[in-house]
Amino acid sequence: MEDIQRQLEQGERSTMNIDRVGEFLLRLQAAHEEQDIKNGGAAMTAYARLQYEEMGDYERSGIMTGLKKYCELDTLVMVMIYEAWREWL
Repeated sequence: MEDIQRQLEQGERSTMNIDRVGEFLLRLQAAHEEQDIKNGGAAMTAYARLQYEEMGDYERSGIMTGLKKYCELDTLVMVMIYEAWREWL
């Protein structure tokens, strides 16, 4: 996953092909499964908890870390899809 992310950051988009995107998506799915926040609904619930519930700093920090990881992976997928569409069309 890091090699594809590095390519995106370095602008090496033309070397992306469907096989590499598929491989990346499988790795990404495994990364999502290891997280506490696994989908958009869970992310919205976690964010609402941060706003409306009293909690300790440790719990708040854990939720914020989970949200950042989820959002990072979600955004990376959107960039990958956009880049693939741009290349294919």
